[in-house]
Amino acid sequence: MGKASLIYVMGFLICFGIFSRNMDRTSLAGTENVVRDYERTQAINIARSGLDIAVHSLIADSTWSSISGLSIFEGNCSVDSAGLPDGNIQLTATASIGDATHIIRAVLSPPRTRSPLDFAAFGKSSVSMTGSGNKTDSYDSSLGPYGGANIGQQGDMGTNGTQADAITLTGSVQVQGDANTGPGGTVKTTGTAGLSGNTTDDNSVDFPAPTVPAALSALSSAGVISLSGSSTQTLASGDHRFELIKLTASSALNIWAPARIYLTGQGGKSLWTTGSGVINVLGSGRVEFYCDAEMKVTGCGVINPGPPADLWVYGTSLCDDITWAGSSSFSGVVYAPEADIALSGSGDVFGSVAGSTINVTGSGRLHRDIALSGEEVEGAAGGSGTYTLVSLWE
Repeated sequence: MGKASLIYVMGFLICFGIFSRNMDRTSLAGTENVVRDYERTQAINIARSGLDIAVHSLIADSTWSSISGLSIFEGNCSVDSAGLPDGNIQLTATASIGDATHIIRAVLSPPRTRSPLDFAAFGKSSVSMTGSGNKTDSYDSSLGPYGGANIGQQGDMGTNGTQADAITLTGSVQVQGDANTGPGGTVKTTGTAGLSGNTTDDNSVDFPAPTVPAALSALSSAGVISLSGSSTQTLASGDHRFELIKLTASSALNIWAPARIYLTGQGGKSLWTTGSGVINVLGSGRVEFYCDAEMKVTGCGVINPGPPADLWVYGTSLCDDITWAGSSSFSGVVYAPEADIALSGSGDVFGSVAGSTINVTGSGRLHRDIALSGEEVEGAAGGSGTYTLVSLWE
């Protein structure tokens, strides 16, 4: 091989070696880029997964505050929560894998859970109120009786109804509070009827049927209580099961609290008072009625000297009609998801009334007891609802 040829070969080998080293470096750089891209993508997935776990933790326990050392997709994640001044919750998820780190911040609105007991009157399908001088307002029985400084403007009317005129206010009715319908529902006022609060159409109120306690269902029926004239009967505290309670003329049934009464119905009726017939709640504690059939309470009605939480009149899923036209004031809760409820008496109602439909006439006024908002319905299933995403930063 000549000298020129040797120089040519050596130059070629040197160039090839440099080229090979550059190729190795390029290949290594490409691999590193692939790894970095993978880690960045995984860090995003880890942060999102951690955020999802945090939301489920909040749903299960509203007092949840943080997660640390969470292992996901071969990486690690921590999530912290912080309350915001507007009542929302901010979650911060920090994820890491290899050299990559990713942070996601999300603001969530906590579940807005409302109960039929958050209203003076709640109708699953509709509410109507008409008359002269009728009005709603509110008070807080935990602060004492209604009156004076204990009178508020939270006498809200509500329905899940989504149709036009789901709530109708007619005549000179005055609602001291809000009127809330289901999505698309509207509120109609005619005459001089007025509303001091706001109207909204975002109601989706959980309205479960009450469950008759097992101890009551297991009892044998004691038949019928039927009182007339000026006769009187007294029930001791405890659990009782009858087919019907029927009071006429000026008869009286006295019930010592605490007591629970299950009325299975006879002839389509379960609780029936007319004339000056009256049911008196005596002593201290809660009295609960569970009615499987129609109720008609007129005359003096049911008198509870205590706060509304001391008297509950439940209409089960079998109760579809309630007429409440007492001339005496009523302090308590009427809760009957499947019943059409007609309130037409002259006595005021202190507490809350909830049914499939509510039709208020007469001259009685509704005074919502806001202390009932913390009460639970017998047999109603719990549930913390869903958190709503307000904003997200990645």
